[in-house]
Order: sequence, then C-alpha cells, then structure tokens
Amino acid sequence: RVLFGNRWLTGPLVVSQLAKKHTTNAIIRTTTAPTIFQAGDKDNVLASTGRAVINFRLLPGDTADAVLAHVRQVVNDPRIDAHFYRGSRGFPPTDVSPTTIPEFAALGGAVRSVQPEVLIAPYLTVGATDARQYSDITSARYRFVPINQPGGNDLLHAPDEHIIMNVYGDTIRMYGAIITALTGPGSRVPGAGFRP
Repeated sequence: RVLFGNRWLTGPLVVSQLAKKHTTNAIIRTTTAPTIFQAGDKDNVLASTGRAVINFRLLPGDTADAVLAHVRQVVNDPRIDAHFYRGSRGFPPTDVSPTTIPEFAALGGAVRSVQPEVLIAPYLTVGATDARQYSDITSARYRFVPINQPGGNDLLHAPDEHIIMNVYGDTIRMYGAIITALTGPGSRVPGAGFRP
C-alpha cells in the first residue's frame, strides 16, 4: 500500500519490480509480438524478399503512429519498408475505465458474492477483448475473465488450454451474479432493470 500510494517517489521501484515477471511486464509498456515470418520457398536458395507481421499491444498513452516511428528509427534501413498492416492503424488503446462509479462497485460486489476472498482492484488487461467495440456507448468497460485455477494465465492459448469443471461452474455463477447486479431489480446502478 505504501509503495503504490506514493508512486511519485516509488514509481521507478514499482516499475522495476513489475518488469521482472512476464505477466506484469506487459502492463507497463507497449508489447511487441512477431506473429508471421515469410521468406523464400526453397531450402538451397537465399530468399530475395522477406515479410514479417508484428503485433503491438499499445499501452494507454501510446499511439500507433509513435510506435511506427520508433520501429523505423530502430530498424534504420532504407531497404526495409515498415508500415501499418493492410493499411490499418489497428485499434488505439482503450481509455482507463473509472473505478469510482456504481457500476464498478456492483461488479466488485458480484465477484465477491461468488469468490469472497478476491481483492477487487483495477488492472490493465493485456489481451484483446470486445470492449473496444463499446467505446461509443460507455467509458466504463471492464475486461476480465473470472477464471481462477492452477496454471492461470500460463494455460491461455497453451497446448493444454482447459478449464477445470468446478472452476467452469464458478465462472458461470459469477457471470450470472454480474448480470443480476448490473441489470436486476434492486440494483443501485443507474438504468438497471433495463431489458432490451
């Protein structure tokens, strides 16, 4: 609490500690993931051209244009053309959602109704979600997957990706509690009870 409450002083220490683990390193910077490499088609002939697709997940505050400028500066080779994939600038980082509104409190209460030991705190989600599709509707977009099992994030997109049955049941109960808390009768959230 002391470290996070005084980031004006402890910021460099907090960042250095977060940088030590791959699970938290990705929340303090724009990430880079080479996803496609293509060059040549014969095992005994040097490729005359090559192509790579790099996936960047932008840290809030960074921009696609700034990342492209950085790539061009680092590569610094006129033979290499760095440009946006398929002419798209991708998706900008979503805004940080507020934590002082009734929706956040209702979300936290719903989560604790299923898993009372869970601490509710804001966190940067590094995976892409559908939340960006709702930016014109609301600034309160909370992204998380309520799966708490051994292996956690290491199982995501892994060869043995799976959910344990009782964890799956808890996940369903949690989504039910969230929907009820945000839309059900008696909810303190403005507009609750609305049924499309």
